[in-house]
Amino acid sequence: MYPRPVSRTEKSAFDRAVAALARRALSTGELRLRLARAGHAREEIDAALRRLVELQLVDDQAVAYNHARSRAASGRRGPARVRAELAARGIRGADAEGAVAAAFDAEGVAAAAAQAFARCSRGMSRPLAAPERAKVAARLARAGFPAAMIRSLLASEGAGEAADELLLDGIDDGSAEDEPGVLRDAED
Repeated sequence: MYPRPVSRTEKSAFDRAVAALARRALSTGELRLRLARAGHAREEIDAALRRLVELQLVDDQAVAYNHARSRAASGRRGPARVRAELAARGIRGADAEGAVAAAFDAEGVAAAAAQAFARCSRGMSRPLAAPERAKVAARLARAGFPAAMIRSLLASEGAGEAADELLLDGIDDGSAEDEPGVLRDAED
């Protein structure tokens, strides 16, 4: 895709970025994508982003922290899911890890996982049958909760651990380099 020429009546990349930031906080990755879609040249985008950073109008670390904090407070997402959401917003590495670590503590993740488990298993007969346990485990994994936590929640339901191991076989426990707690090859 070639950038289209920007006429004198259209906004510059900087002005367009400032207008977008006036609506909501965006990461540099999100701004870069929006400006590229608007047809601005790469050099103009780079210059606009440099200027925004100099003026302290863009702060990926603050965007990451606020996003992670709001997701943690909702109790519906686990750390792995929030990490993936931050990556989708163009925030990776130390900024994302720092934000997730600041937003999630072990007790908070456990409480959120227990709430999510109760929501996911609402209306299901107790004890949960194998197909229901598989559905609940998959939902919790997609929500980004660690596999060990999912195992303990399923164990509290009382069915055999051998069945749970089969259910959680596709969930990474964080020992690999993949995102912990995320189903492999699964669509959300």
